[in-house]
Amino acid sequence: MQIRSLINFGSALPVMTGVNVRLQDDGGLAISIAVLKQEKDVVKQTFTTADLTSVEQLRQVLHEQVPAGARVHLNIEGRGVLPKSATPAADIRLDVLQKQLFPMIREEDFVAQRYRSGAEHFLLILRKDVLTALMPAFAQHSLISFSLGAFVVAPVLPLLPPGEFVALPYYTLQRRENRITAVHAREAGAVATFSLGEERVSSDIFLAYAGAWSLLLGHADLDVAGWPALHENNDRYQRQAHLHTAGKWALVALLVLLLVNMAVNFWLQGANDEMELHAVQVTDRQQKNSREQHQQTNLTNFLEHAGWESNILPLYYADQVGQLTGDGIELTSLEIGVIDDGILKSLRKHVYRPSVLRVKGLARDPLALQRMLQAFMQRPWVKAITEQRYQHDARSQKGVFEFYVQLP
Repeated sequence: MQIRSLINFGSALPVMTGVNVRLQDDGGLAISIAVLKQEKDVVKQTFTTADLTSVEQLRQVLHEQVPAGARVHLNIEGRGVLPKSATPAADIRLDVLQKQLFPMIREEDFVAQRYRSGAEHFLLILRKDVLTALMPAFAQHSLISFSLGAFVVAPVLPLLPPGEFVALPYYTLQRRENRITAVHAREAGAVATFSLGEERVSSDIFLAYAGAWSLLLGHADLDVAGWPALHENNDRYQRQAHLHTAGKWALVALLVLLLVNMAVNFWLQGANDEMELHAVQVTDRQQKNSREQHQQTNLTNFLEHAGWESNILPLYYADQVGQLTGDGIELTSLEIGVIDDGILKSLRKHVYRPSVLRVKGLARDPLALQRMLQAFMQRPWVKAITEQRYQHDARSQKGVFEFYVQLP
């Protein structure tokens, strides 16, 4: 089976179609169709008709209303279906019963159906050429079972309202304990309506409706013989159904495997990125520590010759900056006197600027930083604030800031 047809087959799995063909006395056909679809635990009608009169019309309606490959049950009744009943031994084979009740026919020319109702056996036969003439209508679908007469109703008897008789357009079925005990032919009656749970089913499509249900409920009380092609169709349908189910689970397993592989790949990539980031941070920290150590050495040398008594002035500025640090601000670095980075980069000379403070820290929001800067500008020992930098850090969800304070 091709991949495309395997995928499309999924739409046919929940669909069950019953077709009833009545062989009219004048040689014509009266065909009814019932298409059911199972959605979880609910089975509902999707299409019904009782107005077809030819094999070509049947083929066209099936093509339009039923997904290709869907299951179909065919019931044939009317002229040409020969019924007999007997009370034979309980374990008698169908072919033996057929020879007993119809000894004059050629068995290979007929299909047969037996329905058991207690000790009584109902046998119906039909010429194979009738079935053969109908086969072109089902070329695109899976005709997997057939039945004769009105006994196809047996599986749905428990769904019908209680009562001894069930009236159909051409039959009256007599039942007891949900088994058919007799079938009485009658003239075509008026169309009635049956209630099956929430479904209302017209009697003129009821045999087709029961045929569709038999695909879901089975028809254990019916034995059929004489048409091996139906068994082959059923085997083919079952293989396709199993292959579709297996393919679906294989796709699910493949999807899960891909998701697991993707998750592992993302985790490994994240771990690798984190390690690279850590390595960069370590390198940056080492470089920063080296620069700060160098600046500290230069500052120490300066302070040793600056003449400030016990370094009172630097302590004063440190205290002032600490007082100006309000809520939402976290200081990470305060440098009192800095090396001129511009001259260092351009001339490779260390020029010390003792009248410059460099302040670094983290701000909860830009407004907190703005309030701090305004407080700085109000101090008499602040000449100007320059080189302000602010950048939001996604990891800490805070703003990283840096600015220089020019002293008078």
